[in-house]
Amino acid sequence: MLLLAFLKYYIQSETLSDQCNMSYTTREAVWPQGPAMLDERTKDLIARFYELIDSKSSDAGPRLASEVFTKSAYFGGGTGTFQGYERKETAAMAVKFHFDPKTGYAHFRGERRLIYSIEIARSRDNVWKDLAERQHTISRVYTIDNACVDLMVNGSCKTTYKTEKVEVTQFAARLVLKRSEDEGPSIELMQVYVVRTSSSHTLRDIPSRYAIYRVINEDTCC
Repeated sequence: MLLLAFLKYYIQSETLSDQCNMSYTTREAVWPQGPAMLDERTKDLIARFYELIDSKSSDAGPRLASEVFTKSAYFGGGTGTFQGYERKETAAMAVKFHFDPKTGYAHFRGERRLIYSIEIARSRDNVWKDLAERQHTISRVYTIDNACVDLMVNGSCKTTYKTEKVEVTQFAARLVLKRSEDEGPSIELMQVYVVRTSSSHTLRDIPSRYAIYRVINEDTCC
């Protein structure tokens, strides 16, 4: 009896510990089950994206570009569309190295190599002009393929404006991932859609897991 009580306490403690360590963005998320399950690195990537777009930190944009997206990624959001591109790199060893954060380029032996997408790095520049606070919460994540590289994310975003107006929107986002055993997953494509609270439709009205392709109001929230 004592052993069973201890095991029950241990399991509950571990569960609470996991919940405490979990990002606020994904704490209530329902993840895919069965053979097409997401690994922890993919879950962390999704959480990191939403934490960064909720952050007022000046390095949020560069971190999105360097830690979340690929160099050639496409990101479609409320502040516009941002496209990266990737130059070919040579196998030559770098003798001289200089990184320019304003352009996103590193210079190797006179060559320029793109470290990250400068458009995505600058995507957060004017986001907080009218906003005081914003918080994204993920409710559900779907996989569209068994390889778990084509995903759909559903959730809500609570936005507080500097005028003290508060707006809650429901959103869906399509994510296409690029996987690397060494560096982990990163986002190759992301397109965000939102259903405004003024609309008579919600994401629950769309029964299919392919809702990202059928969402009613193609607006953006990020």
